[in-house]
Amino acid sequence: MKPPIEEVTPASPTVADVPPKLAATRQAAYPEAEAENEGHSAFLPILLIGLIVFALLFIVGYFAGQFFVR
Repeated sequence: MKPPIEEVTPASPTVADVPPKLAATRQAAYPEAEAENEGHSAFLPILLIGLIVFALLFIVGYFAGQFFVR
C-alpha cells in the first residue's frame, strides 16, 4: 500500500529566481567594491609582519631565559 502523496508547495524564491532586469537594477544601485590592486597579494606584508613579531619575541625570550637561568 502506498502512502498518500502530499502536495508539495514550491520553496520561496531564491536569488537565482530574480528576473535579469531586476538583478541588473540591483547591481547598478549597489556596485561591488573593486579591488585596488588586482594581482597584488596580501601574503607578503603578512609574512613580513609575522617574521618581525617572531624575531622580537625570540629576542625577548632569549634574554628572559638568560636572566632567569643565572
